[in-house]
Amino acid sequence: QLPGAKILNCSLLPVYNSVRSYYLRMYEAKFIMGVIAGAASDNNRIGYIADYPVYGIPASINAFALGARMTNPRARVYLEWSMVKDRMPEDELAAQDVHVICNRDIAAPAFQSTLFGLYSNADGRQQNLAMPVWQWGKLYVELLRRIQNGFWDTDMREAQAMNYWWGMDAGAIDVYYTRYAPHHRSASCAAARGQAAPVCRPDHRAKRRDHVQGRRSAHPCADHGHGLSVRQCDRLNPDQ
Repeated sequence: QLPGAKILNCSLLPVYNSVRSYYLRMYEAKFIMGVIAGAASDNNRIGYIADYPVYGIPASINAFALGARMTNPRARVYLEWSMVKDRMPEDELAAQDVHVICNRDIAAPAFQSTLFGLYSNADGRQQNLAMPVWQWGKLYVELLRRIQNGFWDTDMREAQAMNYWWGMDAGAIDVYYTRYAPHHRSASCAAARGQAAPVCRPDHRAKRRDHVQGRRSAHPCADHGHGLSVRQCDRLNPDQ
């Protein structure tokens, strides 16, 4: 009925060739967050709180663990799911002496405003370290520019579903860090080659300890030295 309409859906799961999807490669930002977390942890324990194990979330967890292993080969990532009924992930991590935590990406009105991004709560002090930034505006501008310049038809090579999956090299993702983030700690890249930081996952059927498995992902900064956008700010404000 609308042959000239351009339809896009914010999703990672393209299904129809008439509806294109788009999303951001957040695992790139999570890798950098893991690098900061590995340097910030003084007891080699790092917490990661995720919502659901849906498509894209495991990639972010693995990238975060790899980043933590780069600066701290002895790091262990303790994974908690925020949507488990009658379970408070922050309390579970505190009981295991975990005080460097990667939580939801931005502040939510229903939660305390400081419990987002990467933060440390050691000694009862809350210190925000870093947070990923979703630059949706840049993605939308680029998509509209491609349509105006006639690339909409040339992007589709065959009659198949298509996804615009952009990351730091497209300027769609950023990382902000504060003065509390560690700046002077040598990276141990050689010790992390081919290995992922072990992730301790809660299993409610049996107490056990699992590990992240899989191939080592590429370093997000290795693409000819461009695409990486990391900025320091005095205070993390997700509304700016």
